[in-house]
Amino acid sequence: MASNFARRALSRLPDIRPGLVARLNLHSDEPGVDLSRALYLDTETSGLAGGTGTFAFLIGAAWVENDQFRIAQFLLRDPAGERAMLEAFAALANRHRDLVTYNGKSFDMPLLETRFALNGVRAPLGQARHLDLIHPARRLFRPAHGSARLGDLERAVLGVERDDDIAGGAIPQVFFDFLRAGEHPKMESVLSHNRYDLRTLAALAAHAAERLDDDWDDDDPASLHGVADHLWRRDEPERAIPLIERALAAGLGGRLRDRSLLQLGEHAKRGGDWEAARARWRRVSDDDTPERLEALVWFAKHEEHHRRDYARALLHVEDALERLPRVRKLRPDRARAVRDQLRHRASRLRRLVRRTSVTMARR
Repeated sequence: MASNFARRALSRLPDIRPGLVARLNLHSDEPGVDLSRALYLDTETSGLAGGTGTFAFLIGAAWVENDQFRIAQFLLRDPAGERAMLEAFAALANRHRDLVTYNGKSFDMPLLETRFALNGVRAPLGQARHLDLIHPARRLFRPAHGSARLGDLERAVLGVERDDDIAGGAIPQVFFDFLRAGEHPKMESVLSHNRYDLRTLAALAAHAAERLDDDWDDDDPASLHGVADHLWRRDEPERAIPLIERALAAGLGGRLRDRSLLQLGEHAKRGGDWEAARARWRRVSDDDTPERLEALVWFAKHEEHHRRDYARALLHVEDALERLPRVRKLRPDRARAVRDQLRHRASRLRRLVRRTSVTMARR
């Protein structure tokens, strides 16, 4: 690889404790994989759609052996040889009980399991502890780098620039041309692309785990936020809150700042200090964002449950409903769910307002 940083990350694989890797999981009861004994897996496929018509024509596997990073690649040269390719890969994979992939839970593993079933071969790795690195990578790295694509993180985090790499979208056609002609000048580029992905996967796993070490430090506010947000989602506020505060003090801006303020407010609320919580939420930007909607809901909850001021609570909910169509950072399904929740809350508050008004009139 072109980066000394990446080489150092690979060399540290044997020294990273599974307990530290376990912190990459969102749930504290999930065990961590052993990066020094895991199988790193990446496939090149005939398409990205999945389904029974898609198959892996190249299975790349890597592991650490005698302090060396080993790579084996299983290439399908003829469709009739798929069963033999899968059996050869299974013989290697069965030596491992830990697995590391990038989006493997959603793509690589379901695809491979389908191909194993269609070929009547018992699939390996069914009981393996599986770290799908894409999920912690999104939380840890995307705030600072704006992307969680493996190639983007390879450049931004590991400092690797590939020489003469082939675009991923061009790979399936190279393979089909290779099948027809028996050779293709770019097939070596496909193999090289796969090897790069495997090295990057392992190096990024090491780097991600080390970011969660208690000794990790950084001055970049977005990087601090990424680690803090991951720890917050793991329900480790005692470790997340100091990092959130440092990120804000270092100049964290935009939606990341608003997300951090919401977390600080929720932490204060959990401790029973609603006034401190409201002070944090008031600092959230007044723009039409998901964070502003969340702040308005918190204001509504405070007015309803603590001040019993149902009319003011309703104003906050109606404000959120009026803003919702202008919020562009919500997926359509999420926007519908938020709308339904806000309408339900508004309906309940209107009943409470009417009931309170009737009670006051009778007095």
